[in-house]
Amino acid sequence: MDNDSAVVLSPVHGDRDYELLAEWCTSRAGVYASGTHQNLSPTDIQRIIEQGPASFLMVRANGSAVGAVHWERLTYAGSYKAGSIIGDPELWGSGFGLDSLRLLMEFLFHAQNAHRIQVTAGIFNKAMVEFFCSGLLRLEGVLRDYYFLDGEYHDAVIGSLLRDEYYALVDAYQIVPPNTISEGEKEQARKLLLEHLALHPIKISRK
Repeated sequence: MDNDSAVVLSPVHGDRDYELLAEWCTSRAGVYASGTHQNLSPTDIQRIIEQGPASFLMVRANGSAVGAVHWERLTYAGSYKAGSIIGDPELWGSGFGLDSLRLLMEFLFHAQNAHRIQVTAGIFNKAMVEFFCSGLLRLEGVLRDYYFLDGEYHDAVIGSLLRDEYYALVDAYQIVPPNTISEGEKEQARKLLLEHLALHPIKISRK
């Protein structure tokens, strides 16, 4: 999944990816992403990915792993919660986090028939608060005392994007989500089938 961006999403693969994910999850980046401290080993990460329920993709920029995105199906069909993590603090503010979330939403809406994508973040996470304030997500509410960090409770913000809102943004910003199969090839296949049916109509059998 690329869409002409320096950032791409790709499967988690090999020991090095598991090591990086464990390192990021136990660092300050992991606190921003999850709202709490976590102590996870590469084996823990591998088990989480293999057993679910969350799915993960690595965020790579110019061939190097810089973070990850994750998503999980919620109770109702087409409803997901999603998030991202950029591991190196020196890369925060580079746009990689926003680009990776955009690519994830593109994947879920355009390839997985998502209807609603939900995002939650602590109000101590400046980058995510800026994302919520950008208007790309519909801010739905504040969850009081949702996280406990640094000896005190912190509120969280929750927001979502619906399918029709996503495609309205796509139209407004003239973004072209990549199709797996081109429209030309789809049209050619339809034409071939119609020509065949014109010569060989399908007959309804009668018992």
